[in-house]
Amino acid sequence: MAMTRNARRFKLSTVVVGVLIALAVHSPAAGVTTPIKVTLEDGVLRVLGGPQDDHPTIYVTAFPADRPPRVVVDELGRDFVTSAPCVTVGTSSRVECPLKAVTEVIVETGDGNDSINHRTDFPARLVAGSGSDTVNGSASPEWIDLGPGDDVAQVLGGTDDVVGGPGNDRVTYGAIADLEIRLDDLANDGAAGENSNIHSDVENLTGGQGSDLLVGSAAPNRMDGGPGNDKLLALDGDDILIGDAGADVMSGGPGIDAAHYMLRYTPLSLSIDNVANDGAPGEKDDIRADVENLLGGVAADTLIGSDSANDLDGSSGDDLIEGRGGDDVLRGGAGNDILIGDAGFDTGLGDAGTDTCKVEKQSGCP
Repeated sequence: MAMTRNARRFKLSTVVVGVLIALAVHSPAAGVTTPIKVTLEDGVLRVLGGPQDDHPTIYVTAFPADRPPRVVVDELGRDFVTSAPCVTVGTSSRVECPLKAVTEVIVETGDGNDSINHRTDFPARLVAGSGSDTVNGSASPEWIDLGPGDDVAQVLGGTDDVVGGPGNDRVTYGAIADLEIRLDDLANDGAAGENSNIHSDVENLTGGQGSDLLVGSAAPNRMDGGPGNDKLLALDGDDILIGDAGADVMSGGPGIDAAHYMLRYTPLSLSIDNVANDGAPGEKDDIRADVENLLGGVAADTLIGSDSANDLDGSSGDDLIEGRGGDDVLRGGAGNDILIGDAGFDTGLGDAGTDTCKVEKQSGCP
């Protein structure tokens, strides 16, 4: 007998509903997290995060003074699965393993915006996967793979190997000792004798508390020396150099490079002239002539360019900006600024405040 139209519709609907039910049963529901897996075999403590929608913040911490000594793996609001000799504690939201059985730590979070916090003295392999990740290391030797995405790694010493991967990545040092860091794929980075390797696919560097040497790569780099008398040497690429406190040397190399003082609150005097007379009074920074652009702070600053084409931005405050030679762009920002072009065809952008412009082309000036 031929199937009626209503019967055919009923059969088709039944099939569709069955498929949807199967998908619901066998697919992870949106917002449902996967337990983090912890194993300890042959001395290797391995922590494996979930799929892309998990975004875990994982802590691996050693407690050698406990009785018995232990390594704790936890993540607020997440469940773990594990096996002997490790055990879950409480509502399965943390795992404890015997410290004496651990010789190495491996953490792999998978995709997503994840955070790894390693707090043991064991050698570690920390793999963040794709996404915008944060990896906080310890003073032990570590191999850190940041993976695709815009990632941040903080290292505290030891012989570290940091691979940035695709994206815009930053390595920050928490060291007190003087550092030398070169983005050249050689094991010559860190404090004396550490022999770390910060690879050239890391784009940005922040130094430690000492007097550091930071050397960039062919890519655009952002280098922040931190406190101390630092030397920032950019290579190819359009780079941003931030000296911070101390008597710093900033050299741009090829490319269009900028010295940034945007978070400074005292009046500054900045000049691109190869003389150690830059920064706050008595600071004695040296902005080399291969730096093209300047960004001042929030107070009343004086910015003086070079014979090259410069982009000089006073930011906030009542600034005096002078271009010197070259076709310059002078940006007053907020405040009552004075913009003087000197030689070349110069553009003055007054912005907020009552500004004075002595340039060939102007905007925002009376």
